[in-house]
Amino acid sequence: NVTKRRWEVNLQTVRAVIEGKPRKLRVCTRCIRSGAVQKGMRAKEAQRVRTA
Repeated sequence: NVTKRRWEVNLQTVRAVIEGKPRKLRVCTRCIRSGAVQKGMRAKEAQRVRTA
């Protein structure tokens, strides 16, 4: 006999920008790869981008 295997979604905790504010969300990896979620920048990274 074969037991029914349950498929689990691959969720990752990601800092994303929602309505202009960074938030932590649990998002599937397919959404991250497709660009459906805009990943948020940390303060040091944002500062480095502005000065460069």
